[in-house]
Amino acid sequence: TLGAKLLGKKEAKKDSLFYAKNLSMKSNIAFSIYVDGKKNFYKDARVRIAPKGLRIIVGKERKI
Repeated sequence: TLGAKLLGKKEAKKDSLFYAKNLSMKSNIAFSIYVDGKKNFYKDARVRIAPKGLRIIVGKERKI
């Protein structure tokens, strides 16, 4: 925030963790998902997540 910058304080980082059991993804453009080591392309996908079984790498400008 502006006040924190003026006082020389560091801003709190946005939390990068979120918890989910299911993910639904939709796009007008096909996106890639690796399944069992193979790259597949989808426009719609539903993913059920095993407990502690999924790690996702996203860019810094993510929209979650």
